[in-house]
Amino acid sequence: MSERGDQAMRWLGVDPGSVRVGLAACDPEERVAVPIEVVPATAAFPAIRAIVRREEIGGIVIGLPRTLEGVEGEAARAARKLGDRLARLELPIEYEDERLTSV
Repeated sequence: MSERGDQAMRWLGVDPGSVRVGLAACDPEERVAVPIEVVPATAAFPAIRAIVRREEIGGIVIGLPRTLEGVEGEAARAARKLGDRLARLELPIEYEDERLTSV
């Protein structure tokens, strides 16, 4: 379990897309993630900032779409760009390889 001080923390999962961004948060024990909302990509930063405050989020995990060969294309670059913006929230940011997570 990830800890922040002596308290467990909640993570916000971010599934970035060119049109919409899916958001989900885990419980403090990191056992289950629950969808929160889907927001327009153009409004992702302010929506995520509000959710971070409202849901007491301690870290952000961003899905990183890579090709099967592990190459980061345009979508992965856009995900990293969103991560760069979210770094202004001063929270830990991690990227999760999304290969083979969809059928």
